[in-house]
Amino acid sequence: MSKKISKTLGAICMVLLMAVCVVPTIKAEAAAKPKLARKKQLIEADFKNGVTSYNIYINNLAPNAKITKVKSSNKHVLEAYASKEKSAYSTPYIVCVVKRNGKAKVSFSVTQDKKTTNLSQTITVRKAANPFKAFKVGSTNLRGTYEEYGSAFLKIGKKKRKVQINMSKGYKIKNIYVRTWDAKAKTSKYTYYIGKTEYKDGKEVKVGPQTASKWSRNLQVTGNYTYLYVQYEYKQNGQTYTGGRGLYLYR
Repeated sequence: MSKKISKTLGAICMVLLMAVCVVPTIKAEAAAKPKLARKKQLIEADFKNGVTSYNIYINNLAPNAKITKVKSSNKHVLEAYASKEKSAYSTPYIVCVVKRNGKAKVSFSVTQDKKTTNLSQTITVRKAANPFKAFKVGSTNLRGTYEEYGSAFLKIGKKKRKVQINMSKGYKIKNIYVRTWDAKAKTSKYTYYIGKTEYKDGKEVKVGPQTASKWSRNLQVTGNYTYLYVQYEYKQNGQTYTGGRGLYLYR
C-alpha cells in the first residue's frame, strides 16, 4: 500500500471518526420543542489530513422541520450550512466545515409545527491530542503516527501479532471494534469490546469493566485486512467527550 493511498484513506477515516465522535443522542418527538444536547462543543481536529467535518443534530425534530438562517460567527474557524440531505433519522441537520483552531458560534432557526425556535452552539476547535501513551503491534510502536493522522496502516503478513494499547493520562478506552474482511469469500467477522466486556458476532463471551486504560489481544489477518477502531473518552471542563482512532492491518 503506497504512502499516498495510506494518507488519503487516513484522511477519510479521520473525517468519519470526528463526525462520529461528536454526534449527540437524537430522540424524535414532533410534539416537543427542538433543542440541542449541548450548547458548547469541543472538537479535536486533524488538519494535516485536511479539513474536518462536524454535524450538528437537533433533538425532538420532525422529518418535515426546516432549518434556516444558519450563521457562523467566525468563518475563518468554521463554516456552517443546512444539509441538503436528511440524517439517518430522516431529519434535517447542520454541517460544519472546520478549518482551523479557534472558537465560533453557530446560530440557526428551526421551524416545526408552524413554530420557530432559535438555537445556537458555541464550538471550540483545537489540535487533536494523542490519546495513546503506547500503541504497539508486535515490536512496532505506532504512537508517533497518531500524532499526525487519525488512522495507521501496517503490513504484518499472516502471523499473529500482539496489539497492546496503553492510554495517556486522562483517557479511557470506551470500546474497541475489530473487523476482518475476506473479499474472496465475501464474508466479514467482527469482535466488539465495551471496556473489557467482549462480544463475538453479536454474542457476549466475556464480561469485564466497562472502561479500561490498557488493552491487548493477539490479532491475525485471516482475510484481506483487519480493521481495529478504538473509541475513547476524556473529560474537559466537566463534560465527557469521545474520540476515535483506526488501524488497518494487512498482509
